[in-house]
Amino acid sequence: MSQLNHSLLRGLSIMECLFEDSFEGKTLDEIFEATDIPSSTAWRMLQTLEAKGWVVELPVGGSKQGRWRVSAKLTSISASYERHALEQVQTIKREFRGVVGKDLTL
Repeated sequence: MSQLNHSLLRGLSIMECLFEDSFEGKTLDEIFEATDIPSSTAWRMLQTLEAKGWVVELPVGGSKQGRWRVSAKLTSISASYERHALEQVQTIKREFRGVVGKDLTL
C-alpha cells in the first residue's frame, strides 16, 4: 500500500462520505466523524473539490458551517457513461446479428 497516494485516498473517502444518506450532504464536522480526516485537511480538500466542480457548499440557516454535497458534475459523468455503455451494447447486438443472423434478445 506504500505506492498509493494518500491524499487521493483521503479525497475519495470524502467523496464516498458525501454519497451516503441519499446525497443529503454533510457538514465539515460530520465528514470528520465519518472519515477521521482532520477538519483542516478535509476543508482544504473540499475547497479543491469545489474548485474543480465536484462538490458545492450550501449554506445552513443559523449555522456558520455549510453542508457539503456532491455537485451535478456527477450526473453528467453518469449520463456520459450510460451513453457509452449503450453504444457498446448496440455494437454487440449488431455483431451478434451479423454472425448468427437473428436479433439478440435480452
